[in-house]
Amino acid sequence: MAKRILISGATGFVGRALISHCLREGFEVIAWVRNAAHARSVLGEHVTLVRAGHELVDALGDADTVVHLAGSPVAARRWSASVKREIRASRVETTNILMACMREASTPPRVLVCASGVGFYGLHGPVANESETAGDDFLAQVCVAWEHAANEAETLGVRVVNARLGVVLGKGGGAFEKLRSVFSLGLGGRIGNGEQIMPWVHLDDVVDAMLFAVNNEALRGPMNVAAPEIMNNKAFTETFAKVLKRKAVCHVPGFILKAALGEAASMLLEGRAVVPEVLLKHGFVFLHPTINDALMDLVAS
Repeated sequence: MAKRILISGATGFVGRALISHCLREGFEVIAWVRNAAHARSVLGEHVTLVRAGHELVDALGDADTVVHLAGSPVAARRWSASVKREIRASRVETTNILMACMREASTPPRVLVCASGVGFYGLHGPVANESETAGDDFLAQVCVAWEHAANEAETLGVRVVNARLGVVLGKGGGAFEKLRSVFSLGLGGRIGNGEQIMPWVHLDDVVDAMLFAVNNEALRGPMNVAAPEIMNNKAFTETFAKVLKRKAVCHVPGFILKAALGEAASMLLEGRAVVPEVLLKHGFVFLHPTINDALMDLVAS
């Protein structure tokens, strides 16, 4: 069991949850951060903070595990040329920095779990497992470049796992809190025609899957981190409304989202089914395999 772990994207939604879990389990946690003062206020005193450069090089020499979660938000904003550059740079260029520092470290880590996204597969096609080829849209190509950069660690003898995340639902941020606010006001409803598939996953299962990958030597390469239940937007909306005891009578037409978000609207209006074949094959058990169970847990907690 790895006990010294370095995490990037530590102050983000998934990063905070992973760090809390690791601290409870007795890990020594090192966070690679840009703003130490902000990170300290978010993460508390029990996390060691390092910045890029010699601090990161030294920390990588001490850590046997790296979980790389850095990446700026992609949802709910128009993808201008500058935003696209930011989205790509926050993933690919930070990974290149990590690789450069890893090459300088006295001893490379044993394993790197690098976040990616189910957007790797594109927006159209049959149900995708980890052997499916990449799509050709913007987010798919960002994921391709992101994973390619992370896979450079293999040249150092590091086992690399590319964790392709679905839409993460959890307390304290992300899609769940935004949707709960909308539904609580009675404004919830399907998006577009409601037939688009939404690969989702509970935050608890994301954290468990990350550590499962860290501690399972047989895991390497792509790993879909999405719940096994395949659900479209209409069914998701109806379940969300039922759990919150609200109605889902509103409808957001596709043309409104396209007008507001441009190309980024595709994230909400289109989607492809994804299955976590690798995790299930290796014996991973989801705590929240169905959307009803996941939402009941989040509302109750």
